[in-house]
Amino acid sequence: MAKKILVIDDEEDICEMIKVLLESEGYEVECGYDGKECLEKVKNNGFGLILLDIFMPDISGEQVLKLLRKEGNKIPIIFVSIKEREEVDLSKAQGFVQKPFKNKDLLSLVKQSIEV
Repeated sequence: MAKKILVIDDEEDICEMIKVLLESEGYEVECGYDGKECLEKVKNNGFGLILLDIFMPDISGEQVLKLLRKEGNKIPIIFVSIKEREEVDLSKAQGFVQKPFKNKDLLSLVKQSIEV
């Protein structure tokens, strides 16, 4: 269960690229493309980690995080965004990776977060 990761990004090519990268490291990965889809998928899929874009068309990643925490969901969340790190409230998130990112940086943070 702890090796199952949900990747949410409204840009399908980024989502697929992250999926291929993580699957090559042995993780089971599922993609979603907006905040509403994230909230639905989290309900009963046993994810050990969520990689979450901030800028999305319906519900922002920051709003998704607030909603999940309000419901008592404690799944670690890493923001993956073009937004500047200093502009992001990371108090309830596990971490942050700025786009464009180096694969090794993302993998390192994923490994740290999923093994906590």
